[in-house]
Amino acid sequence: MYLKYNAALRHKGMLHSDASAKSKEDSEGRFQELCVGNYYVSTLHAINSAVVKLGSERCEPNLTQTLHCLDAAPLHPLHPLHPLHPLHPLHPLHPLHRSV
Repeated sequence: MYLKYNAALRHKGMLHSDASAKSKEDSEGRFQELCVGNYYVSTLHAINSAVVKLGSERCEPNLTQTLHCLDAAPLHPLHPLHPLHPLHPLHPLHPLHRSV
């Protein structure tokens, strides 16, 4: 996906630049080949917003219930990655731990 987003951004910037005609043709060809005319505007906007948000928020290690920090919110016990969930590989009822 990086290649597509990169091609879309470069092509959009190339349209309004003073680059040579050959560079613009190369950019157009790569853009059409990878993106088929799609500039991924909403996706790139969401990625940019997430990067800006994560860069501006500061995660305090003593706040365990903050939802804006990725590792601060505890997992729900029914979440498959929670150690008490039966599908978690470390759970004693997981099929890996059962004897045949």
